[in-house]
Amino acid sequence: MEGNDSRAFYSVSAAARRRAAIACLARYFGPAAAHPTAYVDFAWAEEPYTRGAYGSFNPPGVLTALADAAVQPVGRLHFAGADFSPLWPGYMDGAIRSSERAAHEALAGLG
Repeated sequence: MEGNDSRAFYSVSAAARRRAAIACLARYFGPAAAHPTAYVDFAWAEEPYTRGAYGSFNPPGVLTALADAAVQPVGRLHFAGADFSPLWPGYMDGAIRSSERAAHEALAGLG
């Protein structure tokens, strides 16, 4: 449930989201998918630090225009995250690369 379609699920219960998600999985993957061994529900719209997105929205030109500013430390504060990576932005691989860069920079600043 993402994008504009997700707005219909903002005000419904976790149980209603679970039913909708499992129905979708069963439609795509068959009846066995209607019986998951586990289910986790997370409403990104309720997350206080993101307010509705698991990643940032970057239309063409945003990353290239802001890339240098996004990775520059502000005093002793270093920024890292999936959306701060020049390679694989928005994905776990990008998050790891970005955090390794920030950690190396922070450690270098201690010496």
